[in-house]
Amino acid sequence: MNFLSPSNLFQASATMPPWPFDVMTGALVAIFLLSLIFYLRRGKIARDNPVLRRFIRRASQAYLWASGIGIFLAIMRYLGVDYIDMPFWLYLDWLLLIGITGYFVYERSERYPLALWEFRHATEQRRYRPEARRRAEPQTPRPNRPRGKRRR
Repeated sequence: MNFLSPSNLFQASATMPPWPFDVMTGALVAIFLLSLIFYLRRGKIARDNPVLRRFIRRASQAYLWASGIGIFLAIMRYLGVDYIDMPFWLYLDWLLLIGITGYFVYERSERYPLALWEFRHATEQRRYRPEARRRAEPQTPRPNRPRGKRRR
């Protein structure tokens, strides 16, 4: 059976999906669980690096959404729900996961070093910048009248 043939991609199957769909579903569940762990533990993974924490948050959210949609589509495939159970949707989801991976590889290699440099530069600037002295505000003479309503 050719899994990428148009007759297979767009047909609703009355039988259980073949074993490669079991492997795909297992991989989607693994991606979902890993992303959830990274999302929940990003503070401990990147304790002193807010740039890396933000990167982990963005990447794990993207993987959570894409793998969650893939798990939903796989469940619909196993249940045999019309129009949602086509293998085409799962292949599109895998293309989405590949695109997300490509984007975050680019982000990590090109934008992350610049953002990390900017963060460290701003931290050093704050560390060595002398603190501004607070000026004492001039005291204005207050009248001897109490504030608020006058009592009679």
